[in-house]
Amino acid sequence: MSTVYIYFDESGDLGFDFSNKGTSRWFIATFLICTDPKPVHKAVKSAHAALVRSLGRRHTGVFHAHKDKDSTKKRLLKELKKKDFAIVSARVDKHTFRQGDCSENVLYALIANFLLQQIRKDFNGEDVQIIFIASRRFTKTERNKEFKDLLEKADESDSFPKVSVSIKKPHEDRALQAVDLISWSLYQKFEKGNSEFIDILEDKVVVNYEILS
Repeated sequence: MSTVYIYFDESGDLGFDFSNKGTSRWFIATFLICTDPKPVHKAVKSAHAALVRSLGRRHTGVFHAHKDKDSTKKRLLKELKKKDFAIVSARVDKHTFRQGDCSENVLYALIANFLLQQIRKDFNGEDVQIIFIASRRFTKTERNKEFKDLLEKADESDSFPKVSVSIKKPHEDRALQAVDLISWSLYQKFEKGNSEFIDILEDKVVVNYEILS
């Protein structure tokens, strides 16, 4: 049996109050998919070491796309470009999306599950196990459990590969720092019209779904 690793993070928000200037138009959900996460871990570690050398001082040790300088982000993206992985993402245009009665938490889980089911279908009939690692979004344990239970429950009634879900903080798995930056880069493209970051990884982007409703 082979193993596929999926790392998940998102950018943007799921608020629909556009009178609030902080509300984004786009919500981006991003998967980094690989069969071996070690090269991705190594890319993050290498970019961090280069950053420490250039700064001449210590860094926090964790990359945060919304905090780090553009030069730092590009350095990491160029390191990632050398590695073997694929990017699958989904975007939601909240100006046209029909939210219905879903809460933000439920909608977040449904979007992640939509993407996950597409991947499971791709591996239908293969002897594969999927390990799904999500960046910790909720501070409350019960919210994270609800998210985990929804994703794992979705695969109980079909023959697609089974999924094991875990939720971690970025410092616990460096690949989460990579997918954080990738998701931020996609967000820059759709929300800001700036594709200079994601263009570095253009050959890694397999598909970008638009969820309409």
